[in-house]
Amino acid sequence: MWDMKPLDIALACWLVACLIAALLQLAAPARIASKSAWGNAPGWQREIALWNFALCVGIVYALASPDALGKLLMGRIITILSLLFGLNHLAAALRVPALTHTVGVAANGLGLALMVWALLAS
Repeated sequence: MWDMKPLDIALACWLVACLIAALLQLAAPARIASKSAWGNAPGWQREIALWNFALCVGIVYALASPDALGKLLMGRIITILSLLFGLNHLAAALRVPALTHTVGVAANGLGLALMVWALLAS
């Protein structure tokens, strides 16, 4: 059927996760904020959604491109972002235990593990 390499699989998973995160930030910012230590800031949450959409564009480009170096670069960028996002959520969760941060730590930890696996397999 499809001959997807580990990096393609990881990038595709990240694409789905980024789309979901962006849509949630746009559709339910107050609900997400109510389960966060950071509070409701609709402008910032829209900006986060826009960054997620921008990351989606980069991922789609990397997946559509035959350029292996572009995929590798996007994978490395996502690895760094995932580590930083996960640490940011962990710091918030240690300060104020909240569902948004628990999910953020878990999702970024899983995303980080998936991308590291994919990069090592490439």
